[in-house]
Amino acid sequence: SPPEAAALRTLLSAKVVWASPLTRALQTALVAMQPLLGADDGGGVPLELKPNAREKKNMGGRDTIGLVVGDECGARARKLLGDLAPRSNASAADDATTSVAYDAIDIFHSEVEQTWWNTSTESKREVQARIREMLYQIEHCPHDTIVLVGHSHFFRAMFARFLHPDVERRSSELAQRLSQDVLPNCGVACCQLDFTR
Repeated sequence: SPPEAAALRTLLSAKVVWASPLTRALQTALVAMQPLLGADDGGGVPLELKPNAREKKNMGGRDTIGLVVGDECGARARKLLGDLAPRSNASAADDATTSVAYDAIDIFHSEVEQTWWNTSTESKREVQARIREMLYQIEHCPHDTIVLVGHSHFFRAMFARFLHPDVERRSSELAQRLSQDVLPNCGVACCQLDFTR
């Protein structure tokens, strides 16, 4: 459809990809954004790790705690992706090509050199402060279009707090879905942020 085609063109025009440093989000970025990241030739847009985009730490949520810092975030994601590659029908050359493709992607990790995760449950106020900081980073980024690979709780909290009332007036169903429903794995939401309002 025309709106989906326009959203895809916008997505592929991004000049930077930001990702949560949690391994599953970084793996999603490495796989899904390969055309943009230049996995084949290493000449793509930068992939930057943004701890503010990490998932909300809920009670018990062990999958929201980081295990590594710095360049180990990328190394871990790449290794686990390599472990997932189907081995039964793939030759050693195919495995090497896949590994090299991911290795050709530069991952910038300056914001995750120190412990970047919470070990205790995050309050709503803490998550909102992190979202505000993420939006501040977006506002002051020199690029007009950013791909942000993150997590459902994070995006729902962002939409619940910052979705413009016009969205609710035009489509209350869409507003409810964005702020309350689980964003499916690899789901895409195309947003236009207006910092003047």
